[in-house]
Amino acid sequence: MFLALLTGLSGCSEEPTELTHIAPDGISLLVEADLPYGTDSASVAAAVYDDGEPTPMTGGDLLRAQSDSETVFLSNDELSDNFYAAALNVPNPDAEGSILVDIIHDAQASRSDRWYPTDKALVDPGPGSAVGYSALLTLPEAPQIITPQSGLSYSQRSDEFTLEWLGAPADSLTLVSRVSCASTEGDSLGWVRSQDIDDDQSLTLSIADLIPQDGIIETTGTLSNLVTGFLQVLIDVALISVTLGLYEPDSVDLSDFTLDSCDIGISLVRKLNGELDEGVSDGSAVGSRSDSLTLEYRP
Repeated sequence: MFLALLTGLSGCSEEPTELTHIAPDGISLLVEADLPYGTDSASVAAAVYDDGEPTPMTGGDLLRAQSDSETVFLSNDELSDNFYAAALNVPNPDAEGSILVDIIHDAQASRSDRWYPTDKALVDPGPGSAVGYSALLTLPEAPQIITPQSGLSYSQRSDEFTLEWLGAPADSLTLVSRVSCASTEGDSLGWVRSQDIDDDQSLTLSIADLIPQDGIIETTGTLSNLVTGFLQVLIDVALISVTLGLYEPDSVDLSDFTLDSCDIGISLVRKLNGELDEGVSDGSAVGSRSDSLTLEYRP
């Protein structure tokens, strides 16, 4: 099984969402935090670049995330040397509103999850070039989906449904669809689409908008099974990881795939641009809230 990531969706804006910018000189920070509707655990992710090159946290350097109620250190998820993520408790997002992500140097704290004793004397190379930079993220109001009901089943590609949601608009709203299909021969195929849409609380879609017709589909990347679970939990964070070059371009050929059934996941991700430290050369800081539902296609 593989999962392919596609951009573009019928009925939405033509240009795909551009999430990041990496400057050729100086420090670039890519930071996002997403809090799903109805939960108090935000997914926080960050990546650092120095002079356009990926810069992992080494020595005593750490990426730290703070809400009003908790402080956590981001850890490397092994998808990329400089891609870090963590879960951060945000029990009252409407009141708290902001998350600070900064880069600090703490040699003792950086040894807490490593195999050697924390009191062992080690040579500390000192603070790296990215230490001291930060990003401040503000969470928007959550896009609470009210229709359709999760779990509904459709039998025709022409079947339509109206996606309706609540909440005040922010800087942008992204529609993410995740489709996993099985064939009559027992094969499986999946893909993801993401596109900015108007935050006007209503959008009519058909099953054909989510499940392409037969043919070859050009994708921006192919994901492994390992990333599949990561994507489903960290929707917005996964969109960042695509821009970090974790996936190679690929194409999906549906011409020989006899579709038997599909599971469809739909998420709305409302984003609010945050603030990067004035010394940061480029990058992005985005706080988001999301809501999701699942549908079935059984032709």
